[in-house]
Amino acid sequence: MNWIALSAEMPGVVRDQNGVPVEWTILKVGENPICQEGRDGAIRLTAEGMPDF
Repeated sequence: MNWIALSAEMPGVVRDQNGVPVEWTILKVGENPICQEGRDGAIRLTAEGMPDF
């Protein structure tokens, strides 16, 4: 099975009163660390590659 883990351990994470993350940025422009099937890596996004919403 192919799996990818994204981390919520970054600045700007909003947590509830128990410290549980409730809001965070999943992907941002620049380096986005990931772990895919146990191997560390990164997704690199550019502003030009991001869609306008």
